[in-house]
Amino acid sequence: MPSSMSSSSSDFTGPSFLLEPPGKFEFSNTTGAWIDCTAAGHPAPHIRWLMADGTPVPDVPSLRQDMSNGTLALLPFPPAMYRQDVHSSVYRCLATNDVGTIVSRDVHVRAVVAQDYSLEVRVVNGGSAKGCTAVLECVTPTFMKDLVKVVSWLQEPGFYIYPSLQGDGKYHAMHTGELLVHNLESSDQFSSYTCQMMHTLTRKLTTSTPANIAVHEAAGNEMVEIVAHKSSVRVAQDEGAVLTCITTGCPHPHFRWYHVLDENEPTLLETGSGTRVLGQVLSIEAVRPDDAGTYRCSASNDAGQTSADTRLDVVVPLQVQVRHC
Repeated sequence: MPSSMSSSSSDFTGPSFLLEPPGKFEFSNTTGAWIDCTAAGHPAPHIRWLMADGTPVPDVPSLRQDMSNGTLALLPFPPAMYRQDVHSSVYRCLATNDVGTIVSRDVHVRAVVAQDYSLEVRVVNGGSAKGCTAVLECVTPTFMKDLVKVVSWLQEPGFYIYPSLQGDGKYHAMHTGELLVHNLESSDQFSSYTCQMMHTLTRKLTTSTPANIAVHEAAGNEMVEIVAHKSSVRVAQDEGAVLTCITTGCPHPHFRWYHVLDENEPTLLETGSGTRVLGQVLSIEAVRPDDAGTYRCSASNDAGQTSADTRLDVVVPLQVQVRHC
């Protein structure tokens, strides 16, 4: 009678994540969220979710459930049922088998309660002189700034302007949300402009009230002023970075971009492989770690010169090397 044979211990492997949940997860109360976690190993790992203190995630009827397939379900809920320990909390995914146990990174979960908000268009300085540039901003309440983005501008009644790197020479919708109207003419003051924002979680669109540009006669040169720029931009390695430098001034300024490395003389940037210098926009494709550092926008016209710095941080993926002894 043949004897049974047990599997060699070398056939067993500890768990490893196939899909590790992200470190940050935001969702709307109207949609809910399903956070997945999967792992491989032999024998097949058992997956469960933990609270920040290491205790198992308890089910909360109608709000939260640790599913048997490794998914943490956070169900849609009305505003009155918001709970901080459920909807603004830290979770971790645990995978375990007979060989070992692994725990995911902290998952910071934040539920956003959907609420109505209003938008308005602000024309910087009310307008500008003929032949110069007007800057329009889409103003949203402070509590919504991290949750919405400008997706289009409308010159009423039906001319839509979408974000781009260069614009068409007359209109330029920036990726940061502003609208630039170049080479102003008297007729531009009769057009109304509205902006449209999209909620990044619910995808709901909201349209602003309209605004007009005041166009006046030029009264000499106007000093260039930087009215909007980001002090820092953070992107992941191999993603694209877009830096902007929004200005007023007449005549329209001339722009130069520099890469500032430590105490060395700033390096003037020109359009080349992977880099595009487009006036007040600097675009870097597929950023590398050595692209990190400070970038300086210098804007000048006949009335003077000014500059502003933006720090570019490049996030490099964590790499782990495992040695078998």
